[in-house]
Amino acid sequence: MIAAIFWNLAKPIAAVWFHQSLWLALVGLLVGTVAWRLWERQIKQIKQWNHELALLRKQLDSAQDQFAIQAQTSAALKEQEISNVQHYQITIRNLEEELSIVTGGYKVKINELEQEKNSLAQCIDDLNELLNSVGEENESHLIAKEELLEQNGSLATENASLITQSDQLKTENEQLKKRNEDLTAKVNRLRHSMPDELLSSFLPNVEFLRDSIDTLWTEVHSPGRLLKQIQEISEGTAVRAERIEGTNAWLKQRVQHHWRIYFRRCGGARCQVYVAPKRSQDADLEWIKKYLC
Repeated sequence: MIAAIFWNLAKPIAAVWFHQSLWLALVGLLVGTVAWRLWERQIKQIKQWNHELALLRKQLDSAQDQFAIQAQTSAALKEQEISNVQHYQITIRNLEEELSIVTGGYKVKINELEQEKNSLAQCIDDLNELLNSVGEENESHLIAKEELLEQNGSLATENASLITQSDQLKTENEQLKKRNEDLTAKVNRLRHSMPDELLSSFLPNVEFLRDSIDTLWTEVHSPGRLLKQIQEISEGTAVRAERIEGTNAWLKQRVQHHWRIYFRRCGGARCQVYVAPKRSQDADLEWIKKYLC
């Protein structure tokens, strides 16, 4: 009975105490959660501060190094500036000395120029006097100029007549030039036909090959000996002839050391002759072997 009464009395108290404990537990959990969140945030903030502090320390170290380098550089520059100042001072002293020397020379030069100026002024005065005298003489020269102009007019008339005569002479000269060209052409025709006619009458049994005739009349200074040799070849009395190897009955004679006569007999009294200089001997032999054999 007493226990029941006690239980009935304790039951509401226990319920209240349970609810209060539950609320306290919830409040404690909430406070703990908030405190944990705040602690984590504080830890992150501390880590960030440590990182920033490390960066600041690095920057400080770098700044200190740069400051030390700048200090060394400033000291070197200061020494260089001191050296430059000393050099400039020495240069200025040297320039001042040179300037004093040059200034002294300029003073002497100025004095000389002053003297020359005075002499030039005297010359100008003399020239003015001379010009005045020339002006007086100029009138006489003008009179002479008029006379010269009159003479020039007469000379111009004579020049016109001379120009007319010159034109006539040019016309006559062109006519003479044309006539001379015609005569030259006739002479050339006779000159080219005459050697052929002479050789055909002098050596009727000889056939001259290629440019042998032109060589005889234009290149050979004295063709008499060559013609005599060719005559002996035509008559069959030639001696000292050499046979040309690799050819069909072609022979060669040396004449005056500078000339060669190549020939062969064609049956009967006729023969073919080729006259050429020694310098083209190899090419001439090749031509004979290629075209005449």
